[in-house]
Amino acid sequence: MKKIGNITKQIKALLLSVFVLCVLGINLSAQVEVRADVNTTTVNLDEEIKLTVYVSAPSTKIETPQMPSLPNFNIYSAGQSRQVNMVNGKVSALMQYNYILTPRFAGKTTIGAFTVKVAGQTYATEPIEVEIFRQTPSAPRTQAQTVEQEQNRQSQAQLEENGYNPNAKLPSFFMTAQTNTKKAYINEQITLKIRFYQSANILGQPIYEKPQLKGLFAEDLATRQGQERFGNKTYYYTEIESALFGLVSGVAEIGSASVTYTSAESFFDAFDVFFKGANSGQTNKVESDILFVDIVPLPSKNKPSTFYGAVGTNFEIKSALDMAQVSAGEPITLTITVTGTGNLAAVKEISLPDLGPSFRVYETSSNLTNKIAYGKINGTKVYKTVIVPRASGVYKIPQIAFSYFDTKSKTYNTINTEELTIKVSPPVAEDSKTLSFTEQNGGGAASQIQHLTTDISYLKNLPQSRFNKIVLYFADLGNNNFYALALMLIAVLITLIRRGNISLTGSFKYYLKAKRSVKQAEKLDELPEILKTYLESKMNTQIGLKSIEEVAKQLSLDSLTAKKMIDLWNHLAMLKYAPSASHNALDTLNEEKRKILSLLNVLEKEIK
Repeated sequence: MKKIGNITKQIKALLLSVFVLCVLGINLSAQVEVRADVNTTTVNLDEEIKLTVYVSAPSTKIETPQMPSLPNFNIYSAGQSRQVNMVNGKVSALMQYNYILTPRFAGKTTIGAFTVKVAGQTYATEPIEVEIFRQTPSAPRTQAQTVEQEQNRQSQAQLEENGYNPNAKLPSFFMTAQTNTKKAYINEQITLKIRFYQSANILGQPIYEKPQLKGLFAEDLATRQGQERFGNKTYYYTEIESALFGLVSGVAEIGSASVTYTSAESFFDAFDVFFKGANSGQTNKVESDILFVDIVPLPSKNKPSTFYGAVGTNFEIKSALDMAQVSAGEPITLTITVTGTGNLAAVKEISLPDLGPSFRVYETSSNLTNKIAYGKINGTKVYKTVIVPRASGVYKIPQIAFSYFDTKSKTYNTINTEELTIKVSPPVAEDSKTLSFTEQNGGGAASQIQHLTTDISYLKNLPQSRFNKIVLYFADLGNNNFYALALMLIAVLITLIRRGNISLTGSFKYYLKAKRSVKQAEKLDELPEILKTYLESKMNTQIGLKSIEEVAKQLSLDSLTAKKMIDLWNHLAMLKYAPSASHNALDTLNEEKRKILSLLNVLEKEIK
């Protein structure tokens, strides 16, 4: 009976501890402040909005804010600041997250709520109403405006080609789409420009839908605004520019892009909006035309063996060693850097020259970064390989050749790295690493040994914390109080679950959703997006332009797990950018599904 009584006391103490933690959580909510501010609520299309999210809390466990869906804006991170204070043993933190928003369409719109997790609880900012106006046309034209005028001329030429009569009346809203070429090589950049024209105001928040692509891969380049005259009517437009790359030879299709909007084109429409709200306006949808591009294969004649899939211009290659003089058995990192204008994601691993039995060569890893300049994608791909010399001597790493297809000259070009020299000395003798004791002053006295620390720490009784005393005090009150507290705890838990403050599945639901999506995937192209969505859910932030190596580091993955994820990510990217003949084969799809399911299982166990 005494043993049962002790167990009952332990259960009481445990339940009361949970109850006290719930009370502390409610108290935390009262002290947390999350808000969003903007520098202005009225802007022109050519201006920007500075938005700041402030988080003040008695805790340092503050996660990065989750952005709402903002189809009417391009949003960029502008840095963050952090201030932590400690007064009388109490910690308080103030976080400030800065963003830049550039509008894409004119009209009234809403910046939705940003959500922030503080100590596991979710808080949201208030939505912000803003109004975007069309900018006033400026005076003399610059060189950039001259280029814009030429683009406008091409847009008008496209309209005339589609049957547009300059003297006819155009609708108040319409869209155009055009590419810089109708024929391109595999992996050669195709520039797509989609424009949404408007001559009347838009009410509410228009919805833009990207075109569906077949046989193409897309990267966003820029968004810009401008104005153009058709006949006697002035239109304001928003242009979305993208870079497309052909994946396989054949006819590639660019589907229709669309914008759904609500407008008030007449006085009576505006009158209804004033009294009945924006929903009483006219809701319409405009679409661009479907485009086709002929993707031709690269010439097989005179194709070098050192061609790894690079297509573009101005490619360069260089190599370097982190150490040129080492001892035998010490590792050396060989770095090869390839830069150029083109899609380097499709470039395969570069083959190293045979270094012979004098070196142990480990597996190569790669990292890709892209930058946009003058409407072109400029890539930098870095390959790192660890090599270990086995014996002393002077060794030469010969030139490394890299070939690419030049889209200007329509020929294959080959570039080379410089020859590298490594001087390897004999390995350090083990005897030189041992410790020895010598006599001093010739008197045979042993050298003094300095006392650094002890290896025994004596136990001593520490005073119980106030929290433990309170828990034990309530636990000894008796069974009646135990049942009362149990009922109170259950009521609190049910309330929190109903309000959504506690999830029964937690982050495990992202794992279940990812597994289900992988099993239901019908195309190989769906798998990288599923993995990306899962990782973003675990990180509580968007991956954006981060490399897969940075993602692995942020998740604090084990080295083997990180390598497995990086290899699979790059492998899927290779299949996406440069698919083989069996790209859509069922056996290939099932094999990649098996790999990604295995990776998800490992990641779910390791990511906290």
